[in-house]
Amino acid sequence: NSTIAFLNDRESFGRRRVAELAAEGKLRNLAHNATCDGIGGKLPDPFGCWQPGKKENHKGVFGSDQTHGDGDSTSLCAEGVPSGCFTTTVKNIAPGGLYLVKCSAYGEGTSATVAWKDAKRKWTGRSEYMPFREANGEWRRGSVVVRAPAEARDLHLHLGVSLAPGEKCRFDSIEIYHLDPIEDKPEDSRRQ
Repeated sequence: NSTIAFLNDRESFGRRRVAELAAEGKLRNLAHNATCDGIGGKLPDPFGCWQPGKKENHKGVFGSDQTHGDGDSTSLCAEGVPSGCFTTTVKNIAPGGLYLVKCSAYGEGTSATVAWKDAKRKWTGRSEYMPFREANGEWRRGSVVVRAPAEARDLHLHLGVSLAPGEKCRFDSIEIYHLDPIEDKPEDSRRQ
């Protein structure tokens, strides 16, 4: 059954399920502005950014690059940020649902994590690291299949950076897919 396939090999399960949904015409990328299109180097909607500590102590720049993307000419771009992340959110996800999250990274000092908030906008305490394994030319692809906690309401993707002054990194081609329904999952346990 699908649950056993998911538990045995999440990545293969995710690829298979995406192919099934695409064949059925039901595949929909939940990431807003997945190609990271920005204007004039500014941080594009709907992305945010975060750095630890007080704002007056923040260093570096979060923005966009209109000259270098993964398959196009735009991407998120951070320069000289010693510690922080780009953020984006998918609201009103299905609690307990399965999601495939993918993106591309360019440059050193990059990481990606999926985290969750509940209906009261509190972190659930669960997060999952996304490894960057596959190479796509200069870009590295990362993906992870995650199950939302039962109390989750929103999925948060954190694209982490750890850069020295003058160093740059980029993120692009963000994909977030809801992989449910799973055949053996009771209908009433999913929120539509």
